[in-house]
Amino acid sequence: MPTASPYVPTIGQTIYSSEAVLTGTRYFEIEGSRTPSVTRGNQEAFVDRFTRLMTLRVFVSSPPASGKTVTIKLLKNGSATDLAVTLTSSTSANSWVADLEHEVSANREDLLCFEVTTTGSFPSATIQTVTMTRETS
Repeated sequence: MPTASPYVPTIGQTIYSSEAVLTGTRYFEIEGSRTPSVTRGNQEAFVDRFTRLMTLRVFVSSPPASGKTVTIKLLKNGSATDLAVTLTSSTSANSWVADLEHEVSANREDLLCFEVTTTGSFPSATIQTVTMTRETS
């Protein structure tokens, strides 16, 4: 059973901020207080009320090397959602990349976390900040 705490990011709040160099697959919580982990379970947080999540934005300090990608996805109850951003070598350094098209509905006690997958070998991209917008009812 994952360790979870009630949390949903507020509008425009930074939910992850670190000069993290990522390789392989890592998970991090939507609160952003833990270091990314290879284990999903201890990174999940549960939703305390019905919530719509949208506008996933990622600030990239340095893009992936040529032929490599970094994908940031929101997971709900362990499954990937459509809310995702993919970074490639053509991503500009020190820029924001966003998914403005998709949204995810989460019900009370759904578990949320981010999955970050990097293709290729080290070194990869440096992700500085991830933000997301929410609406609750």
